[in-house]
Amino acid sequence: MINRIFLLSEQTYSEEPEENIYYVIIANPLTQGSLDNAYQSIANTPVQALGLALEVKAPLPDAAIRLAAAACFLPSCLRIDGQPLILLTGASPQLLEQASSSLKAYLGLQGLGDCQIHRLSLSGLEPRQPGHDTVQLFESPQSLARHYTAMLTGDRYDGNDLFFYSSSPETLQTALTMLRQIDNKFVQDFPALAGLIQANQHLEGQIRSLQKQLDSIRTELAHQKQYVEVLRSSHATKELQDYYTNEYEILPLWFKRLGHLVKVLTGKRTFRSLFRDDVKKYKD
Repeated sequence: MINRIFLLSEQTYSEEPEENIYYVIIANPLTQGSLDNAYQSIANTPVQALGLALEVKAPLPDAAIRLAAAACFLPSCLRIDGQPLILLTGASPQLLEQASSSLKAYLGLQGLGDCQIHRLSLSGLEPRQPGHDTVQLFESPQSLARHYTAMLTGDRYDGNDLFFYSSSPETLQTALTMLRQIDNKFVQDFPALAGLIQANQHLEGQIRSLQKQLDSIRTELAHQKQYVEVLRSSHATKELQDYYTNEYEILPLWFKRLGHLVKVLTGKRTFRSLFRDDVKKYKD
């Protein structure tokens, strides 16, 4: 697919999706066992990754918030650009905003402040329309196909995520078939443009990857700076570092090696660890 599309359904998925297609399982937190079953589906999914969507018809209970957050830590939880994804659906913008705020606050406490939360509406708003916080959730394959055709033939042929709710496997296959036909026609009519879109998507992926590396490096540098500041201060950590330096680092190398041999002879360290760094050093 040229554009990313997220397919929401209560059913489980057994086949790996093609490129730019993502499977999401939807649950109603107010229905007993619905969210638990969705959590188990994500934990035991046969596909590589499965997303979670919550049908918000009332304020989210605390138990639902905790379980949704727990799903984000599963290895098989769907991640977009390395970030866990949660979708919220419902007809009330106020409830969606409240649910999003509650989830963000709780996820932030769990160290997942970068989790992606999208609010989906059936109100007919255009995706990513300025001034609106929600994006459109399609339920009809025909309306989805018309919208996708308008996107590709207009000036928004790339970078707009699509969201589709599938009420049955037949509806899902119908929607996918129609989207593939639209994609194929676009590639046939505009092969150069299609190639540029794919190249642009590849480069954007590389940029996101490099940005993550840059963020990690910046974080590491900040930690190193903090460590240096601690050492330069009168903090108790500096006293420990000074003690280590004065009591161990100043010892001659032959004395340190002798200490390692003594540990081997007394059974506290393995002999092979003296020559290799990839083996266990100390015995239990």
